[in-house]
Amino acid sequence: VYAYCRQSEYDFKIFWEYPDTLTNYLIPQGTDWLIKKEQMCYDRRYVDFKFFNNYTGLANDETSYFSLLKSSKPIVHVYSCITLHEDYYSVYFQELFQPSEVLSGSIAEQTKIIGDKYVSITFRFIGLFGDFIDRPDLFPALEKEEEKAEYIDICLNAVKYVKEINPWASKVLVTADSMLFLDEAKKLDFVYVIPGDVSHMDTTRNLNDFSQLKSFLDLLLISKAEKSYNFAYKRMYSNSKFASTASLIGGRRVIDLTEKNMEAWRRKFV
Repeated sequence: VYAYCRQSEYDFKIFWEYPDTLTNYLIPQGTDWLIKKEQMCYDRRYVDFKFFNNYTGLANDETSYFSLLKSSKPIVHVYSCITLHEDYYSVYFQELFQPSEVLSGSIAEQTKIIGDKYVSITFRFIGLFGDFIDRPDLFPALEKEEEKAEYIDICLNAVKYVKEINPWASKVLVTADSMLFLDEAKKLDFVYVIPGDVSHMDTTRNLNDFSQLKSFLDLLLISKAEKSYNFAYKRMYSNSKFASTASLIGGRRVIDLTEKNMEAWRRKFV
């Protein structure tokens, strides 16, 4: 949307107050995208509403996407999670955003602990362990403890694999949507987990200022990693955009890992 506005010379604004206020974490950099609630207009005589998600098939179709953004009305509200121009993502992000004072201070504090050169690996369990609420109707929790142990063991092996192929890394930053797994990962002396509770912004009930601080810290510290990996196994969510978006912010691409990637490594221990 920002790319479209730059090309078409439209004003670009962001209004985001739920489930947390965006400016708690990110504030304008070169482009002033702030707009106040009292400045917002929802009158359909003057406003067009556009909604796009990943299932529209427009992710790599700039021509169609931009044509659908055109309107005869003076204001267009866009709700979208589609990414275009991934090669420009880092540049555009830097033009738009800088960390707020609170987030910037937290990043500096965490970076001192992790070190200058680290790698990251991200896991998306989508509630398989029953400790994270995210559409249990679509992603029911594992019922057997043996299954949970299997997933944890495989994923811990992925963390060890990442460390072994990057022996120079000061730490392996592990991010996940399961506190159960993060607690297990922390037992490895080369692993670092950013403190704080894991929460899903769609299901968080106890909303307060900076309720999403850990999520933003995870995101921006992944973006600063030398390399970033994403791992999925069996029923884990393999299409998560969290680590890939973080990598794009840092001007890199995420590296997808599967059990197959680790086969030769694992054979050494058999």
